[in-house]
Amino acid sequence: MNEAEKFFRELTSWQDADVAVSLASGLAECVGEGGDVDEDAVASIANELVVSKPYLRREKGSPDSSLPTGPTGANIGSGRKCYGPRRLDEGSLRKKYPGLNA
Repeated sequence: MNEAEKFFRELTSWQDADVAVSLASGLAECVGEGGDVDEDAVASIANELVVSKPYLRREKGSPDSSLPTGPTGANIGSGRKCYGPRRLDEGSLRKKYPGLNA
């Protein structure tokens, strides 16, 4: 694996980096004689591949991603409209439970 392939793999989070590298044409030409990688050319190749085959890119929040996964709202039927415990003031409790007014 040459330096251009390493840069290409790290540039975007791919579903399968090996498949993405095999489909990316022109990575070998992105390395100069001194071993310098033309990062703009590699980024251009990666962008073209993502545009033409978007399924190769890993979605945000997928299992291997660093972003959190799982539900983002309250559980169904929990009665909560927002996160955290509900805090009722004394007036609301007296309305809800008339026995407190005695």
